[in-house]
Parts: sequence; C-alpha cells; structure tokens
Amino acid sequence: ELDEALRIRQEDELPVYEGLNAVRDIAVCKGNIADILLSRGEPDEALRINQEEVLPIFEGLNAVHEIAVCKGKIADILLSRGEPDEALRIRQEEVLPVFEGLKDVREIAGTLWRIAQVFLEKGEYDEAESRIKKAYGLFDGLGQLEGIAVIGVAYGQFLLKYGEREKGLAVLKRSAEAFAKLGRAEEEKQVNDLIEQVRKAEKKTE
Repeated sequence: ELDEALRIRQEDELPVYEGLNAVRDIAVCKGNIADILLSRGEPDEALRINQEEVLPIFEGLNAVHEIAVCKGKIADILLSRGEPDEALRIRQEEVLPVFEGLKDVREIAGTLWRIAQVFLEKGEYDEAESRIKKAYGLFDGLGQLEGIAVIGVAYGQFLLKYGEREKGLAVLKRSAEAFAKLGRAEEEKQVNDLIEQVRKAEKKTE
C-alpha cells in the first residue's frame, strides 16, 4: 500500500518533525519518502530528494555514516537509470572509503557486493569476482545469513568456473541452507537445482 504509506510519511510524520525542528528525523523521514517514491517507479523525484534535501542535512550534521548511506542510495538510483559508471564511481570513491574508515564490516561487505553487481552488468567478471570473494568472506565472518545466501550463489558459480569444484559446491550448498533458514524456499530450490545440474554435467563427462 505505497500510496497510503507515502501519505502517512508526508502528511502525518514529516510535519511533526518539522514542528519540533528535529533535523535528523526530518532527513530520515525524507529519505523514507524517497524510498517509497522509488518503489512507485519515480526514480527522478527520489533522486532529487536524496541529492537536494536529505544529503545536505546529513552533511550539515557531519553525520558521516548517514552521508555514506545516502550516497549509496543515490548510486543505486543512478544505476537503475542506466548510469553504471557514475554509480560505480560514487560507490568506490565516496561510499566504500567512509565505511572502511568507520570499520563498519557489514556496510563494507554490502558495498563491495553492490560494486560487484555493477561490474557483472558491465561484463567485467574478474573485477566482480574479487569483490564477491571479499564480500562473501566478510558476511561469512559475521554469520550474516542474507549475505551468505545471496552472495554465495554468485561466489559458488565463480569457484566452479575457475575449476574449484569442491569448494564451489560447498559454497552453493551453504547458500541453499542459508535460504532455508531464512524461509526462502523458492531460492533454496533454485540453488539446489543448480547443484544438481553441476553434478549431472560431471557424470556425463566421466
């Protein structure tokens, strides 16, 4: 119910924060409004709000983490609008260094994964693989199921491609198990089907 969610944010929530002059809450609320607009298929307005209304507030507060998160959202919108090079530049030059400076492992891993996805879209697989490997290792160290599940699919396939059969299958198996724990049965089945395809292909070549 995106329309009602947007109305509540714009008409009920935002005016309260503005009345209290709660600057950080105003920025967060406007960021949430931008997220809803993006979900409704309005990327241009979502981009404008993030660039012109949300980011300047966080910059004024010197809220380093929030600045990086907002810039990451801007990069995602640019990517969705067919601007992968600028999205990649922002992620690599303006977002990742901030999270590395903050030693925020979860955000570092997530940013590396998003950078890898851009390289995959551009067909630069070696660049993608190095980021995927690092991101997977970080999420694995955190025990973060979402990262293990989602990134494990890509990392496992890269390992298979480079001839590391046992390790690749193990990563894919772990990915399927993580999807199962997350209650995402369809994705679990897709990964298990992929494992089965690999094993059948191997039997044919024996």
